[in-house]
Amino acid sequence: MSEDDVDLFFEVLRKCGGELGVGLITDDSNRSLLRVRIDAPPVKPAVPANESNPFAAAIKAGDYDKLKQNYDSQSAIWKEAMDKRFIPFRQDLKALVTAASNAPKTDLWGAVGRIELFLGEDESSWKTTTKRFGILVSDCDDNVHRKPVALKSETIWLVVNGTPVPQLPSLAPVRFESIGSAIRYISAK
Repeated sequence: MSEDDVDLFFEVLRKCGGELGVGLITDDSNRSLLRVRIDAPPVKPAVPANESNPFAAAIKAGDYDKLKQNYDSQSAIWKEAMDKRFIPFRQDLKALVTAASNAPKTDLWGAVGRIELFLGEDESSWKTTTKRFGILVSDCDDNVHRKPVALKSETIWLVVNGTPVPQLPSLAPVRFESIGSAIRYISAK
């Protein structure tokens, strides 16, 4: 995962809010994820429709200006708060993905189980319906042979891998050659 990939993730989260969890697929992939939550940004006020009455137009313009000033203020506060969350996450993520790989096996279903747990969490704190994406960056050679996980969340699974994924038919994954392509796919959804 490159720094550009991390920036792409953050840009997606800054558009609509969301939570990102990252972990490594190792010989025991059922470990806690490194997580960051980015709250939904403030909603920009709609520009008022054209008004033929000049007095009504002036009132609407004044109201809009107040709403826009409030939005600009709230947006600046939100951006600063979200940057404060993301900067330490980014540092921790860099340490995670640059650590030497020492896993002799690939516990693919342990990773799917951990992602499924993360994506199956209650969404009520978002106050809206969420979209759920699980990305596996792996050769998908599950040589730990753990039992496949029962999928309960409504997750769209993406696999960044240039080879077929015969071990994952129940996931019905969408395949990508690069992490960036997978992130752009999520952004378009």
